[in-house]
Amino acid sequence: MRAGADCSICASADHSNEYSDLVETTAFSFIHLNKNQAHRGHCCVIFRRHAPELHDLSAEELLGFTTDVARLGRVLEILFRPVKIDQLIMGHLCPHLHCHVFPQYQDDDPHANPHIHDRTLELGREEQLARVELLRAELARDHWDRVLVGGREKREIVIVGYDRDWPAQFAGERDRMRDALGATAVRIEHIGSTSVPGLAAKPTIDVLVTVTDADDEAAFRGPLEGAGYVLRVREPGHRMFRTPARSVHVHVWGDADPEVERYLRFRDRLRVSASERDEYERLKRDLAEREWPDVNCYAEAKGPFIASILARVEARRSG
Repeated sequence: MRAGADCSICASADHSNEYSDLVETTAFSFIHLNKNQAHRGHCCVIFRRHAPELHDLSAEELLGFTTDVARLGRVLEILFRPVKIDQLIMGHLCPHLHCHVFPQYQDDDPHANPHIHDRTLELGREEQLARVELLRAELARDHWDRVLVGGREKREIVIVGYDRDWPAQFAGERDRMRDALGATAVRIEHIGSTSVPGLAAKPTIDVLVTVTDADDEAAFRGPLEGAGYVLRVREPGHRMFRTPARSVHVHVWGDADPEVERYLRFRDRLRVSASERDEYERLKRDLAEREWPDVNCYAEAKGPFIASILARVEARRSG
């Protein structure tokens, strides 16, 4: 890792230091819990070698780094149950690309970015170390082994050209779900790459169904299974069902969950931005050439790109 004695990050990232405690070391990153806990659970993922921008990383490094960020985000959601997880990727001001991963809560200022040097709120040493141990224990558990119903599935990722029949396929599934769920379904939306005209995709129709409470599984599981959909993912605030042929994925979220708007804003942005649509397609084709222990790992590797698009959308809305 070390690229020069004059680099303060090289000198401090592989151990606990004045500003943060080392939680985990991976092949690509150092994961730290920052001592500034103004955002409860605020962490930082530091890329191991000198590389100030994402485009400085090889394909393998990019996958490794983004996977570390995604794993950490899931763990923070499990441990602290925030309203959302924000990711702030930085690197141009220092030699090491790094990503702040910090939970946002109901009373937080959404425009306040974290800074590890602010020291706005430091925990007692005992409480800080207790959080480090919680993070270590949860990171050691495999998230997908916990939430997947039926275990992992290692499958080839195949990206195909846009199919004009995809909207009609969605419409048929929407009608079937509406008949099954009735008023339980607040909204039924076509999401994912098959919902974006002109975008190449896996030939899987992704459907977003919102309900009053996604953790009230009894309200919708029976009707969906009666309509032919099988439960595949069970995690806090989210369920995913699919057809036996795996050609349709149904994501159930609470209607007020911030993740719903994230899905829709990302879809709507790609529908109107050809350049970002092309950029996303290139990323997907690159990722599809890699081997993944489960198709969900492929999906989460796209997370930082999706976060960057949503940040641009929010900047335009605020500006």
